[in-house]
Amino acid sequence: MPLYSGVAITMLALLLEFAISSSTGHGCFAGEPAPKPRQSINLTPAYTAYINRLRGKVQNVWNYPDGKNQVVLQATVGLDGSVGEVVLKSTPNNADAEQAASTAFAQAQPLERLPAGSAPIVRVTLTFDSIADPHGDSKISLSGRLDPVTTPKSSEGDGQEQAH
Repeated sequence: MPLYSGVAITMLALLLEFAISSSTGHGCFAGEPAPKPRQSINLTPAYTAYINRLRGKVQNVWNYPDGKNQVVLQATVGLDGSVGEVVLKSTPNNADAEQAASTAFAQAQPLERLPAGSAPIVRVTLTFDSIADPHGDSKISLSGRLDPVTTPKSSEGDGQEQAH
């Protein structure tokens, strides 16, 4: 039951992102600046271990429905492991599959503290893929990643005048 590691998923996403940007003409070509790499915090061993432990906890309690389903769950998580907003989207749209993913994520809580050096808030993305039929044939996959949540800086100053 080996699954792709968070590092492999992130590397694949970065390669795909580069291929898309190259094909659209927004890449490292004559006179164009190199695209800035997308920061992802699951590249270090601590983050990879964190997401792997979370995936294990979620997968142990995931009761997936029959049919072919994919659910993407995104949740904001604070340094202390507290969960904020959770958003689910399924393909094809399937309320049972979304409920199964939501329930598994809820049962895996409380989450661990984020590793030292984390951004104050991260976005956890878990992708639940399942193919199951009533005869017992099934195939499941649960992948995950962590990304820092950046908050836009206020366009207003800090209220102090600067000396000229």
